[in-house]
Amino acid sequence: MAVVRAALRRAPGRQAVVIVPGGARLLRREVDFAVLRRCVATQGVTVALVSHDPRVRGLARQYGLPVSGSIARAQKKVRSLTEKSRAKGPGGERSSRKRWQRKRVRRGWEDSLLLLILMLGATLVGAAGMFVVWPRATVSLVPAGGLLEQDVDIVADPAIELVHEEAAEIPARLIRREIKGHSQVSTLAREDAPDARATGEVVFVNRTNGAVEVPSGTIVVTSAGTTVKFATLEKVTLSAALGSVARAKIEALDPGPSGNAGSFLVNHVANAALALKVRVANEQPTEGGSVKQVGVVTAADKERLRGMLLQQLHQEAYARLESELAPQEFLPVESISVLVLDETYDHLLGEATDILGMTMRVRAQGIAFELSQARKVARTMLERAVPAGHAFQSGVFHAEVLRVGMVVPETDLEEQAPRAQLTMKARGRSEATITPGRVIPLVQGKSKLDAVAELQANLLLKERPLVSVEPDWWDRVPWLPFRIRVIVNSEQA
Repeated sequence: MAVVRAALRRAPGRQAVVIVPGGARLLRREVDFAVLRRCVATQGVTVALVSHDPRVRGLARQYGLPVSGSIARAQKKVRSLTEKSRAKGPGGERSSRKRWQRKRVRRGWEDSLLLLILMLGATLVGAAGMFVVWPRATVSLVPAGGLLEQDVDIVADPAIELVHEEAAEIPARLIRREIKGHSQVSTLAREDAPDARATGEVVFVNRTNGAVEVPSGTIVVTSAGTTVKFATLEKVTLSAALGSVARAKIEALDPGPSGNAGSFLVNHVANAALALKVRVANEQPTEGGSVKQVGVVTAADKERLRGMLLQQLHQEAYARLESELAPQEFLPVESISVLVLDETYDHLLGEATDILGMTMRVRAQGIAFELSQARKVARTMLERAVPAGHAFQSGVFHAEVLRVGMVVPETDLEEQAPRAQLTMKARGRSEATITPGRVIPLVQGKSKLDAVAELQANLLLKERPLVSVEPDWWDRVPWLPFRIRVIVNSEQA
């Protein structure tokens, strides 16, 4: 501070600019400014400080010392303070006093005129307030609305992961499972089929002098026409005498009426060695061979069974795939397809049977997606159809799936999964956009009848607007916008 005081004493023209660097510790305390202020006062020096430090600038203002951010402004401030100080000298003070007195006389009548104008303006504003500010108007409107309805085509694609609203595409998930099933149907065609076997009795005659044993199951046949085979049902022994006889029960090997042979037609022993020892003949006709009506497998039976089993597996596939859905997912039944991997019938074509069975193994697949995403895309598409000057009513929207089609790739590759093409019916409402900013300029300062006519001519309204003014005996809408209340009642409400 001693250096500063010495520099101020040598300042040319009693003017000085004190620059306080940012890193200096000088002039950071109140005591430094007190010393500087006393030095300035005792030596009659005009001083301005240059500093960007907030503390220095605050202390300078506190002690009445001018402070600037640049040297040029500080020098200008010093010169200005010096000129004011000189003007307040003995002669300068008298000259200034005279100028002030002349100015005071000249402004006296100007102040009176201004006061008169202000009083007149206040009177006019008060009178206008009785007619403009005090009345209050209320305008009630019901905007016109309309029904929006549109069919929206949306693609549910398992190959994408995000919703593409512009392309109307939503992500989907392909579910695949293998299912095995079995079913039976009754054959419809009927035909005669052999039923019971014919039975009878034959007589064996010994052609030798020794005993001959004819075992059970010996085959004897007819010798005329179609050969019919019979088997003995018991063992018999012919005594050792030429011409001895023995009787045995026989039964036809094949069922049906073909075994009903006439008398003496069963006359040959099939066993050549035994035929040399005995002769055979049936003295009475064989009988009991019969037929019955049985079912037979036809191509129509197979086709009917196959279609029924496919339908059964399709229903089972829907239940199986639906059980694997996430809480927000939707599985259209139209998206489910069934591919037959193998199928087996338990009877051949033309085979006699009353019941035809079939086992089938299939691969079922379906496309699941979030219905909320489909509704979101449908809503976006419907909002684009809102007419100009209208706004979409967010509280009135409904979308339902009308139909679902499948886009199946030509090759059965995993990276080329099928896609679902669904059509949704989107319904909503739009309403004319009416804001207070459009209503107020149409009714300001107009009578109630003119205001109603103006509103009907320029706005899309469902019904006649209501315009009321308070007090009741006043028939004109105020000019001031803040005295006009606009109520827009939605048609939906």
